[in-house]
Amino acid sequence: MNSLLKKVVESTNTFEEINNKIKKDYFIKNIDTFSKIVKNISGYKGFIGIGYPFYAFKDDSDEMPIIEEQIRYNNELLNNKELLSNWYCETCLKNNLESMPDLKYICKRCKNMDNDFKPRKVITRIPDMDYWIIIDDSYVDQAKDEIIEILKNNNLSTSDTNPINTINDFYEIALDIKNEKMPSKYLPVDIHLINYNLLCECINNINSKIDSFIKINKIPYFPIHTQALRKKWQYDEEACDFIHDYLYSFTEYDIDDNLSNMLYNSRRELVNKYTNEELYNMVIDTGKDFVIRRQENIDLQNILNNRINKWREPMIDLHMHTNKSDGVLSPTEIIDEAVKNNVKIISITDHDNIGAYNDNLFEYAKKNNITLIPGIEISTLAKRNEIHILGYNFDLNSDILKQHINDLKEIRLQYLFNVTNKLNDLGYIVNIENLKNLNVVTKAHIANDIINNKDNYDILIKNFNHIPNMGEFIEIIMNENCPAYVKKETITSKEAVKLIHEAGGKAVIAHPVSYNHEDDMTDEELHEIINEIKPDGIEAYYLYVDRYNNKFDECDKWIKFAKDNNLFVTIGSDFHKKDNIHPEIGFPNWKINITDKEIKNIINNIKK
Repeated sequence: MNSLLKKVVESTNTFEEINNKIKKDYFIKNIDTFSKIVKNISGYKGFIGIGYPFYAFKDDSDEMPIIEEQIRYNNELLNNKELLSNWYCETCLKNNLESMPDLKYICKRCKNMDNDFKPRKVITRIPDMDYWIIIDDSYVDQAKDEIIEILKNNNLSTSDTNPINTINDFYEIALDIKNEKMPSKYLPVDIHLINYNLLCECINNINSKIDSFIKINKIPYFPIHTQALRKKWQYDEEACDFIHDYLYSFTEYDIDDNLSNMLYNSRRELVNKYTNEELYNMVIDTGKDFVIRRQENIDLQNILNNRINKWREPMIDLHMHTNKSDGVLSPTEIIDEAVKNNVKIISITDHDNIGAYNDNLFEYAKKNNITLIPGIEISTLAKRNEIHILGYNFDLNSDILKQHINDLKEIRLQYLFNVTNKLNDLGYIVNIENLKNLNVVTKAHIANDIINNKDNYDILIKNFNHIPNMGEFIEIIMNENCPAYVKKETITSKEAVKLIHEAGGKAVIAHPVSYNHEDDMTDEELHEIINEIKPDGIEAYYLYVDRYNNKFDECDKWIKFAKDNNLFVTIGSDFHKKDNIHPEIGFPNWKINITDKEIKNIINNIKK
């Protein structure tokens, strides 16, 4: 194998297959060193990191994700035996490098090598640090000369300056990282210079640019030309797509308050208009083919999702369930999910129990900078309607509350026995022994048990012509006026409100939108119930999904309803599990419009 080409393939594969702490620390060393040496450049206004490794940093891990696409790309080269035996470019580089004005420019016109295997393309396999240096418009020419001098004095260079040295140096760097030794040499740099005013203009206009393309159903595109340092300063032939870079990897360092505020407002506007999924798809749509292949990596998908979540205003979510009732995640996993979604204040509201809460959970929440408010969701009856009452910020040690929870557990067990008899009569098999050992048994547990039991396959197909989802089974088989309906003995809504108040908490009517859609309850009927039970608030910020997966955002209606009925509003996702349909903790997968002021009002009303 040709010696230089072999070094490129071996060293980049070695480097990519490593994900130890040294590797991440080495990237940070490169960034920190660069930050120190560029601060004295005339007109310096900070810099932006673009591309790798900036799109691959995980805040919660010392490891870097392995980019399988890079390894696949290298192995493709290994399989090209003809090229490996005769890479003409090595001889050319050794003989002509000094006289080449620019690697990309001079090689592009060469007919002796396929474009994909010319030196510039080969060297791009080696990771470099891609920086946009921000310079005040009046200092651009002076800064360009200073940048060249500073790089030279600090042993930093672009890969174009001397590709042979770049390859040999990186070979040593990869071996050091493999041996868990901090390399003394630095990665090559890819330097772009961007005028301060141009960057401000791009940040201020990116939302309108995206909106204009989305409006006409086209892929967004925002080309900009920055000056790039190759062997000399020049404008590259290919423009940067500011939208792609901005969403995917744009990472700011040393910027002033003006730019920082612009970025904050721009990002906040983006995430208020577009969901995580929509922004993720923009990254894919605006990226090149290798970006699409690269993003098949689950780690990179999660990193991008977390990056977008950071742009959201720290959210509050006061309605979610753990595996202590009918949720899937454990209490600590709920905290982890809140951290990922930039949700700072949460309440776990399991059905008719507070088993999620203990000192260890509060400590874990505190460690992760999460404010955890005690919560519960109590199933009640009001005027023959099942109403769920949310309780918040009560005394977890309240004797009256604990007694009620014990009573409800017995009631739910009796319900399980009664409904199982009806379901058995209908021909369904219920694993009652498994269900009765749960902390709290709900309709959801029973329905899931039936539809996930292979022994029920034939009868489900007979009755539904397909395997129904949980919600469909409950609405067709178990709800009121259905064949397996059993009236569940429980307390009234008024009693639940009184119980929560006696425990020192606030009582809130859960998901009013669902009573309209599921129970055909009118607003007038709900108004009558409110007058009777005297709750403190209503869950107006709630996004409803029916059993056909139709989505309803009626927040504005219920905000007005709350105001008309002198109730404060709360917000809740009602998270049970990730299913790509229902809202997740903090609503990263849905658009929900709530202001900072409204969030503060919710917190004050719950806590006062």
